[in-house]
Amino acid sequence: MTTKKRPFMTGKRWAGLIILIFATALTAVYACRTGVDPAVTTIAGSFGSIAVLMIIAYVLKVRDDLFFCWMIFVYFASPVGSVLDMYRSFGPYDKIVHFFSGVLLASFGAMIMSTLFKKAVHTIKSTKCYLFAQAAFAFFFSSAFAGIWEIFFNAEASSSSAISSSEASPLIIFKNNSPK
Repeated sequence: MTTKKRPFMTGKRWAGLIILIFATALTAVYACRTGVDPAVTTIAGSFGSIAVLMIIAYVLKVRDDLFFCWMIFVYFASPVGSVLDMYRSFGPYDKIVHFFSGVLLASFGAMIMSTLFKKAVHTIKSTKCYLFAQAAFAFFFSSAFAGIWEIFFNAEASSSSAISSSEASPLIIFKNNSPK
């Protein structure tokens, strides 16, 4: 018995992609017309994040539910967060987006775990031990990526403007504050 391979881009995925691209373009136009005035690279990065999403989803063959959650996350993280500058204008926005990225990463970790054990004996899947292992893997997967993200973000921030900023850099401890 042969199974028919399902195409990557189904009708629902095409519709979601078109809506995401259209919403990103509208967000960029709105930001430019309301005086937010985002950099061209920020707008390009929003469209680039959609491309990266599509490549990752294709390579990893993610399920529809995770695919659409990622699309929503990409919209709120990049076009809304960066282009509309919500990260700076609304204090808790960064924490909200980070929370949802953690949930998505945990879901992604659970998907990886279930893919790894897809060929395992079916009796193992129904045990509490398997469920605990899947939850633990999802948690640690999400935590690891959150740690990697924070290291990358802090390294990027300290290499650009954070070193000159007295509130963000730990290097201010060594700043010479003595009068001349």
